[in-house]
Amino acid sequence: SSDLVEILMDGGGSPFSEFDIGARTVVPALRALGVDELEIVIASHPDTDHIEGLVSVLERMPVQQLVIGIPKEGKPLFDELIAVAKRKKVKVIEVRRGGVIHLKGARLDFLNPPNEAYAEDNNNSVTFVITIDALGGQQKKYKALFLGDLASSVEQELAFPDVDIIMAGHHGSPHSTSEQLLRAAQPEQAILSYGRNTYGHPSREVIDRLESFNVLIQATHEHGAIRIPLR
Repeated sequence: SSDLVEILMDGGGSPFSEFDIGARTVVPALRALGVDELEIVIASHPDTDHIEGLVSVLERMPVQQLVIGIPKEGKPLFDELIAVAKRKKVKVIEVRRGGVIHLKGARLDFLNPPNEAYAEDNNNSVTFVITIDALGGQQKKYKALFLGDLASSVEQELAFPDVDIIMAGHHGSPHSTSEQLLRAAQPEQAILSYGRNTYGHPSREVIDRLESFNVLIQATHEHGAIRIPLR
């Protein structure tokens, strides 16, 4: 897999749990996919359910770069992640709105966070569009949008291109993945990432919204790992 660019966005986690999701779920899953090194690991924002698993990923796998948004010093898990990156000599890159990372066969355009942080951590989520060249030398490019836990109020401030795939915001919360976003981005497929939870994710509103735009919905809770072949 050395000629492929391999990127990991977030690593899961549960507050107050002793279960090491990075060591016991994420790393084995990556190895099963044949991933031996990650060019980029992206920590969308410092909430436990997004970055806890990344600590063990950095401990156990070669990683070239860790991409973060607004740093959150003093939050123990975030501090631990940065400490592990330092110890493992992983380059830490802070991104802001308008930033671009070019990779072989792919490009990441960052839409968020802004230079001036929002008060709410979720709204400082690293939000980006990845553009991937089709395999086999075709001219087609695929675009996927990752929103982290961004709220609709911030979506209104961003300009979204047409994309093929969207990772629904905030696990399918009713306050994310707005109608305006869907009208702008026109995705064909949506991935909803959630497990059993007490938050009511995903909301019926978001499911209805996606269906009204004829978006094909797939959920990790139903399907486990979701693979989308790019043809």
